[in-house]
Amino acid sequence: MIDFHTHILPALDDGAQNVEMAQKMVEKEREQGVKTLVFTPHYYGIRRSPEQFKQERDAAFEKVKPYLGDMQTVLGAEVYFTAHSAAAPEGIASLAIGKGKYVLLELPFDQRWSRQLFDKIGEFIRVTSCTPIISHVERYGQVLRHPKYLSELLNMGCLLQINAASLQNPRTRALTKAILKHGMAHCIGSDTHNLSDRAPNLKDVQTQFEKDGFLAEFEKAQILMGRILNGETVTVDSTQKIKKCLWNYR
Repeated sequence: MIDFHTHILPALDDGAQNVEMAQKMVEKEREQGVKTLVFTPHYYGIRRSPEQFKQERDAAFEKVKPYLGDMQTVLGAEVYFTAHSAAAPEGIASLAIGKGKYVLLELPFDQRWSRQLFDKIGEFIRVTSCTPIISHVERYGQVLRHPKYLSELLNMGCLLQINAASLQNPRTRALTKAILKHGMAHCIGSDTHNLSDRAPNLKDVQTQFEKDGFLAEFEKAQILMGRILNGETVTVDSTQKIKKCLWNYR
């Protein structure tokens, strides 16, 4: 099993605060049946250049290495991306997951998604030939209000990641189910930050996926994530737009 989105590397962001916590989170991932961990610490591009960030990330990874055993690991980042991103496209591309051309992007939570933002994403794709993977798409207020944005991102060439626990969250459950029904969930991650309210949970929530009739989608995402980590070119077909009726989606 692959956990595609984690904040386990110590003292880099709002995830694991020290090596001891990181070790316990790795142990929890192992208990959950995870065989491959993708480390995606937050990168905001304000205080550190991409090169500085990678140096600090690599140093944090060295501290966790002794506890990984035979677990496969991949280094990446969750890059905060706005219409006015601080880092240049090439710098953001250098934070791709592994040695591939896929970059996990976090879009703004606290501002309207303007045309300028979508143009900036398109420019990033053209300049770098990278494929953005948009993190936890079901959590954004803009998507909850305007699910059509998902189709727009897909048509631009982006892939979409959802958080595993979103099927259990009343706020995001209906949209997450629609995303799964429309085949838009390309990557799944725990987005783990700690051992309490955001603990590693893939095996636990896999039961929820099966209960809701989405086990096939969960397994398909695992295969697709494996291809991404292998550096294969992954493309997805355009899908019909998700339609919103009050707080229901179809």
